[in-house]
Parts: sequence; C-alpha cells; structure tokens
Amino acid sequence: TQGKKEGLARIDLETGEAELLGEWQQVFGMDHAFQTEVAPDGSAGYLASHAPDRPTQVWRVAGDFLGRQPLFSLRPEVQELHPERRRLIEYKALGSPGEKRQEILWLPPGFQEGQLLPLIVDMFSSFMPDTGPAGFMGLLHRRGYAILKLGVPARGRDGLRQMPGKVLPAIHLLIDQGIADPQRVGLFGHSRGGHAALSLITQTDLFSAAVVS
Repeated sequence: TQGKKEGLARIDLETGEAELLGEWQQVFGMDHAFQTEVAPDGSAGYLASHAPDRPTQVWRVAGDFLGRQPLFSLRPEVQELHPERRRLIEYKALGSPGEKRQEILWLPPGFQEGQLLPLIVDMFSSFMPDTGPAGFMGLLHRRGYAILKLGVPARGRDGLRQMPGKVLPAIHLLIDQGIADPQRVGLFGHSRGGHAALSLITQTDLFSAAVVS
C-alpha cells in the first residue's frame, strides 16, 4: 500500500537475529506477489515479481542490496497473445481508504461488447497471474466463461474478514458494466486461494457455486 516499503532481510534461523539488507519505496508496486532466492554465498538475491499490468519479471539485487537490475520477463509474449481477451480492470477496495486494486479479466473467445457472461473468480496465490486461463479454468474459458484472476489480498490479523471488501467491488464493477451475469458468478481457489475462497462463501451469498482445492 502507499507509504510502505518492501525489501530483503537476512534471518538467522538458529539465533533469530535479523539484518535488513535493503528496502525500497514501492519497488514492485501495490500488492505484488514475489518469490525470492538467494545465492549460496549470500552475494545476490533474485526476485520474481508480478503486477497485473506487466509480465512477470525477474530481478537481481546485489552488493549493498539497495540497487536492483531487471534480468528478463517471463513469457512476455502473453501480453501480445489475444490482447482483445485480456482486460485490465481497476477498482476501489472497501475498508481501506484510497486503496485501488488492479486485476486481470480474461474474456472468452468471440466476446462481443454487450454480451452478458458467466463469470469465474479465480483466487490465485501463485506469482504468475499473467499467463492466461489454463487447465480447468482454460476449459471453462473456451466454453464462454469470463475468468477474473484475483490475487489473494488478505494480510494481517483480520485478513479473511477483509476479503469481501477486497473482492466483491471487482465483481460488482463487472456487473455494472454489463459484462458479468449476477446470477452466474462462480468461485475457484487453490492453496492460499482456497483459504480465501472459504472465507468468501461464509460472508456472502453472491456466488452460485464454489470450488476449493
């Protein structure tokens, strides 16, 4: 969120001592998911980060860990693959003043403006949301479903209680825009996304069906 920093720290698992290696102001953007690997000798760190408006990127941080170098983007061709199906949506979350979120909506093949679609909300917890619907989601996508890929936004002690305020405004936006059919909204969640899905179906009756894995 605005005003907060992200960075790298080294923690000794035996003593519990921690050393801050470096931190940056909004290096990766709001609600970036990232995975980190550190070289065996501790000389460099490698981070894979994503945002809805750009492909997954791999960064290298070294030296004093204050500098960062972009190495490459994963699957940059996804940005050019059927761009008419990939739509970036932005909405305001509830419960967090001023918080804006960006997520990816994948429209089905042959979509025409004004067409009311069944919608599946895919709560992902991986770090690659930009690769398009695959597997079971891909099957539904090819059969005419819109897929809304939402990063799991819950953090902190009351993260699960905050979940409806982070997720439902995105769905209502698509309903108001005449894209999503309010009577045909489904939910899917895996791993941490499954935990998020469980919290949603206990706090709202918006979803007609839900799958948790």
